[in-house]
Amino acid sequence: MIAVKYSHQFVKDWKKAEKSSLGCTIQKLMELVIRNPFQNPPPYEKLKGYEHMYSRRINGQHRLVLLSSEIRLNLLVVGATTNKKG
Repeated sequence: MIAVKYSHQFVKDWKKAEKSSLGCTIQKLMELVIRNPFQNPPPYEKLKGYEHMYSRRINGQHRLVLLSSEIRLNLLVVGATTNKKG
């Protein structure tokens, strides 16, 4: 069984998201990730430049970011992406 740890930032983000229309979607995604971090679908993306860090799409703008190893799953942040152009 994988131990799950919630970062301070994740807890803050979750409290905000819980009150929004994304709360139910995020809850389902969290349950899926806790059962199997690498289940596909829904697809996950490895974050470039970071070892063992992955992102799951919540919607077009928001992501669930996690750090995963064989024994621990860290849920790091629920947040919006920024599209930098230029």
